[in-house]
Amino acid sequence: MPRQSGMSAQVSLVTGDRALAVRPERVGAGYFRVLGVGPALGREFSSDEDRPGGDRAAMMSDRLWRTAFRADPSVVGRTILLKGEPHTVVGIMPSSFRSDVDADLWTPVRATPTGEGEGENFAILVRLREGATWAQATAEIAAVAGTAARHPPASSGLTVRYATVPLQAALASQVRRPLLLLWSAVGLVLLVACINLAGLLLARAGSRAREIATRLAIGGSRRAIVRQLLVESLVIAAAGGLAGVVVGALALDGLKSMADGLVGTPWGDVGLDARALLVTMAISVLTSLVFGLAPAWQATRVDVRGALSAAGTRAVAGGAGGWPRRLLVVGEVALGVMVLVGAGLLIRTFVHLQTRPTGFDPRGLVAASASLEDARYAEHARVARLFETSLARLASVPGVESAAVSLGLPANES
Repeated sequence: MPRQSGMSAQVSLVTGDRALAVRPERVGAGYFRVLGVGPALGREFSSDEDRPGGDRAAMMSDRLWRTAFRADPSVVGRTILLKGEPHTVVGIMPSSFRSDVDADLWTPVRATPTGEGEGENFAILVRLREGATWAQATAEIAAVAGTAARHPPASSGLTVRYATVPLQAALASQVRRPLLLLWSAVGLVLLVACINLAGLLLARAGSRAREIATRLAIGGSRRAIVRQLLVESLVIAAAGGLAGVVVGALALDGLKSMADGLVGTPWGDVGLDARALLVTMAISVLTSLVFGLAPAWQATRVDVRGALSAAGTRAVAGGAGGWPRRLLVVGEVALGVMVLVGAGLLIRTFVHLQTRPTGFDPRGLVAASASLEDARYAEHARVARLFETSLARLASVPGVESAAVSLGLPANES
């Protein structure tokens, strides 16, 4: 099913005596059926509505339905003014539906080779048949693209470009690299903490040398001692994992608000669910086994006679007893330097972006945006009249020194 690629700008929605700025997305008939989700109320677009000249229809998100229409079910079938044109509301999407575009409502795409973008700004969504492979789908799409390339309109210079990409990979393409960098940083900090904890466990095992030597002298099993030390490290890791879950739950709301301000994607579904808890539990168990095994194994290599005859408690005996601790110290220092260097570079980059000259004086500037995707402004003369009238009224407001119109804001990447 075709859908308009990219995120649309906000447009005006008028219902009754209210005017709202909403973000629309244009999709083809069957789009929601391909995604495997249906409207909570009403129906999806029909094929007749998705053709040029068809009836104007719209589907609302649950958020818009609740905030603007107070969850009134009678809104289905009602007429609203969208971009100055009447549209009939045919359906309400469920609250659980999310897409890569944080849309408030959807309208038929009405794909045409001569319309907006000359037919080149549409993405096609397909669902593979049961048992089909990506190789088969790619071959079939290649055959269709070859036929389209030989069609008369395409033979005049139009190039057919295609690529079969899993939907999840396409949606995550923009955030995959930042998330991988974030995961790498978190993993590095976790590794430093685990090495530090392994060093502490090794030192603690050294202080228990006489206890372990006594157990070995009376016939205790090395396997039992290793098992006990591993259980102790598992308890410590479980406590750390539980503390991390509690801190994460408390800090999640703040992180979500920061993410909404930094990236223009919806983060409302981010939360601590069963999968997050299982991953936390698995990481805790894995780290306790990996970084608790070496101290436990080293502790059982104690010199029984030397430890029992020593006046004080010592670390594990033997000439090779100190190399694990030296190795852990070297690894911890090396990783700590990497973390400090990376944090310093991030802080320096952040400060540079915050203090970077904008090239203009932002003091006293106020910006407002308006959508001209409206049937009332289809002619250039009406747009020019709107600009002249708006600028004259803004200039007459007390305290306003001057006013101007621009298609974009300086230093604005959105």
